[in-house]
Amino acid sequence: DFENLLHDEIFEKGTYFVAVHEKKDVVACAGITPKTSSDGESASKWILCAVTVHPDFRCRGLGSHLINMAISEARKKTAFGAETLELLTLKEKMASACRLYERLDFKVVKTEKVRDH
Repeated sequence: DFENLLHDEIFEKGTYFVAVHEKKDVVACAGITPKTSSDGESASKWILCAVTVHPDFRCRGLGSHLINMAISEARKKTAFGAETLELLTLKEKMASACRLYERLDFKVVKTEKVRDH
């Protein structure tokens, strides 16, 4: 089922960084997970994922810090074949997040129209 797939493919194989508030609540997160090829083999690409910051804790550098930690971790994995780090996002709905990614030197390599549901 989807929940097991999500756990196996994202959380088991990925690496995640979180920021915890003094009340022990997670207030920010960023992670990387390997991108698998169509034949199921581990590819030489990683995906930056689960990037989120609670609205009350935005504009404090948490997102940048956690993304930089994830980038650093992806670079460590380069020795094991990782060549690129991808990020998938909805530019129209996440404009402020896209500006952050651009400040962190992410480049747009492809855009696609997403159908409304």
